[in-house]
Amino acid sequence: MTDPQEPQAPQDPQPPPPKPEPGLNVNAGWVELPSLELPGSVDSLDALAHYIKDAAAKAGLTAKQAYGLRLAMDEIATNIANHGYLENNLTGNIRVSGKMSLDELILMLEDTGPEFDPRALLTKSVRIRQSSMEDKPIGGLGIYLAVKSLTRFDYRYTGTHNRNIFVMKRPSSPL
Repeated sequence: MTDPQEPQAPQDPQPPPPKPEPGLNVNAGWVELPSLELPGSVDSLDALAHYIKDAAAKAGLTAKQAYGLRLAMDEIATNIANHGYLENNLTGNIRVSGKMSLDELILMLEDTGPEFDPRALLTKSVRIRQSSMEDKPIGGLGIYLAVKSLTRFDYRYTGTHNRNIFVMKRPSSPL
């Protein structure tokens, strides 16, 4: 029984912040998504597509954004499998990971193939796009088409890994 004269703790009218899904790690305003290690072959593209679909849904991306993100990541993963591993007679994995804040979703693909910055092809892709139909070679536009649907695309070489970084602004973001 409480004493009616005893001071009561003030009631907080704000609901508590939403808790992240079980298994997600929250760090300094970022929600870390689980990572996934896949064999570095085109046979892994379906599993990668499921990861992207789940991440896009968690981030609340529109269908158009989710499609663009999947297109970009599929293109880079295919290039990793075919040009990074297969053409160099190498085997390795592709690691996909991600995180999201209130403003953006960031997904990353990492591989141990030879160092390669896909952004180097963007200039070539623009030249191909601007050339006449007769002068266009087969191929060469995949990276251009992939990254144009993203908010931002970045690349880093860590000394042992290629890291391709895909950034998509979340629809409710004020950015």
